[in-house]
Amino acid sequence: MNRLFLATLALTLPCISVAQTCKPESIKATTPSEQFIESPDGTLKDGRTGLVWSRCSVGQTFEGNSCIGQPSFYDTWQSALAAVESVNSDLSVSGFSDWRMPNIKELGTLVERTCSGPAINLVLFPDTPSESYYSSTPFDSLRLGYDYTVRAINFSDGTEFDPTNNAKFALRLVRGPVSED
Repeated sequence: MNRLFLATLALTLPCISVAQTCKPESIKATTPSEQFIESPDGTLKDGRTGLVWSRCSVGQTFEGNSCIGQPSFYDTWQSALAAVESVNSDLSVSGFSDWRMPNIKELGTLVERTCSGPAINLVLFPDTPSESYYSSTPFDSLRLGYDYTVRAINFSDGTEFDPTNNAKFALRLVRGPVSED
């Protein structure tokens, strides 16, 4: 093969994105589309939990059946909380002012266990990146020598973890009753 072609191919391979992989034959879907009630304002009501979710990550806008734009990423939990306050004060997400950060159990209800890369139902939550998302559930990491932080979920594979570095996390908003932690 032509060396220029091989060099070009080598440079472009890292840019190829990995598509979501789902194996519905292995287990039953954990977030079936039928469980949610779609609203034209870009929200979904979970018929099982009663929670109302923003279909898009903070920073994106719902149009048609897509989330337009890039999600915002926050390097501290405090900056993510400030983003929630901002969204509520300017009514920028579906016109509501009572959005909040979900706790870890609530956020975990969005994990689609039959999929990875991302581990979420992309029909319901389009254009969700395979990234980690903040929750409001605290985790005392002082014993590990880190600042006080919160629990998070990595939507690449759906795992729950305790962030212990300065990575940036995305944010998905919820409305409705608070389930117990």
